[in-house]
Amino acid sequence: MNSVLIVLPILTLLMFDLGLVLTLDDFKLFLSRPKPVIAGLIGQIILLPLIAFILGKAFGLEPLFFIGFMLIACCPGGSSSNVFSKIAHGDVALSVSLTACSSIITLFTLPLIMAFVTNAVGGEATQCIAIACSPFVFNNSTIAVPAIIYSLMMNVILLLYVLYVNTLKR
Repeated sequence: MNSVLIVLPILTLLMFDLGLVLTLDDFKLFLSRPKPVIAGLIGQIILLPLIAFILGKAFGLEPLFFIGFMLIACCPGGSSSNVFSKIAHGDVALSVSLTACSSIITLFTLPLIMAFVTNAVGGEATQCIAIACSPFVFNNSTIAVPAIIYSLMMNVILLLYVLYVNTLKR
């Protein structure tokens, strides 16, 4: 069975639930305090790819794994971050706003950064896997390996962290 047929309805339900708890006032707060959004965007779009590039070079990753690693770092936060923000009693409106803004910005930054990365290595989530395996982009499943590992581990680690933080608050 195709995993998309399982994941997509669950993701749709979770995003619908998030939409129900957000109000217009939540997003007005976002407009009145732009510093967290700017800091989040700088972190997601500049710092994360830069740190990933340095780590990839430092650990001497093979070119295809390096490209996959960078692809993960360049992709914006997605619905998982919004769901975990809600579970952690965080600022869901900020998370949704960051996801929306970074998704639009990465339409332009992702191709630029990935062109730089592929040249730097000698021309060798969920969104990352699609881009890596797409016959229209990289068409190479090896590039998707870091994204697949990240997708599996990220949710488990983040859920354990949120549970730990919530127990400390009690």
